[in-house]
Amino acid sequence: MTINLSIAQMQPNILPYLKTRYPGAKIDKIKQDKNGYTAGMTNNGKKCSVYFNRQGSWLRTETNLKWKTMPAATKVSLNRSQYAGWQVLDTKEEEIASTETGRQTDTLYMFEVNNSSSLGDMRSLAQTSDKKIYFNAAGKLVKEEKIN
Repeated sequence: MTINLSIAQMQPNILPYLKTRYPGAKIDKIKQDKNGYTAGMTNNGKKCSVYFNRQGSWLRTETNLKWKTMPAATKVSLNRSQYAGWQVLDTKEEEIASTETGRQTDTLYMFEVNNSSSLGDMRSLAQTSDKKIYFNAAGKLVKEEKIN
């Protein structure tokens, strides 16, 4: 269950983090669920969601991007992958806490894709697949997730 919160109701370490990391951003909403907190914001004219665990530690930031602003290497790689020709439903930049590379954060670029040519056809919807495909800035495919 997700509940809406006021800024005063979230973990006390979240607001200082947001003000330091995203100065000038406008916090639109705060939500809490069993996994933690999500701050919906507008930062530099872009909508983003900042995710925290239940203790208020930062996990990741997702920023909505348009196709034209995705890095060229990611678009080329998508068009050369097994997902070439799939319909792109959504694009995001995702900054995540990194434990594997030794850096503090990693930035990935997500394409939500669907293999249907016609989303309006109910028969084809039953046979389609939605996936989230993640590339690094160099265009290397690093992760694939099936969407339920």
